[in-house]
Amino acid sequence: MKFVFIFILTSCFTVKIKSQIYDKSTSKFSWEKTRKLSYSDYKLRYAEDTNGYLAAYILPSGEWRDTVLPSFFIDTGFLYHGVSDSIAHSEVVLNPYYEIKKNTIKYNIYVEFYPYKSYMRVRTPDILMHEQIHFNMVELFARKVRKYINNCTINNIDSIPIIIAYYNDEQMNKQNSFDMDAWADFYDNVGNLYHSDSLWKRIVDKQLDSFRKYEKAQGTVIIK
Repeated sequence: MKFVFIFILTSCFTVKIKSQIYDKSTSKFSWEKTRKLSYSDYKLRYAEDTNGYLAAYILPSGEWRDTVLPSFFIDTGFLYHGVSDSIAHSEVVLNPYYEIKKNTIKYNIYVEFYPYKSYMRVRTPDILMHEQIHFNMVELFARKVRKYINNCTINNIDSIPIIIAYYNDEQMNKQNSFDMDAWADFYDNVGNLYHSDSLWKRIVDKQLDSFRKYEKAQGTVIIK
């Protein structure tokens, strides 16, 4: 598994002008509680992914044909063997935009997923769950930042960039720990990620729930 987290920080809102020519690489969607990742969200393809053990292949016509692997293949681990580079890659962007004017902070802190920059070379339920947990961990980071901003006073508003950087380091360390546990589970259980993923899912879900007050991406804070 390969998870890429892109961290964007600015001290004010920005406006992006979209080109009249549609660029698929800019297609994206924000994290939502009821919107889970699906196989179809992973739209990046590679021409070399044509072997039988991969879940996407090219027809003689050049058309991509996707398949979802049946559950009874998961425990064998066979379908993972020989896959070069990473099994899956999720391109996720955290946008912690905020603006301070006089005694008011306006913020829009949101997490986005880029389908056309993300791939899943082996499509099984355990891999999909693994990537969803990564996605949720970035949202947890966003909620921690929102909480800090909501509790800012005149004495600590200058610390917002420092806190954002601190929480970013914290969540990246947890992402790495999660992957290390997953790979250990993968090899010990012959390609099965369910043990480590189910444990991490419970932890992350519980933490997300503890920060549910800060689920909304946008907000306004009156500084006291």
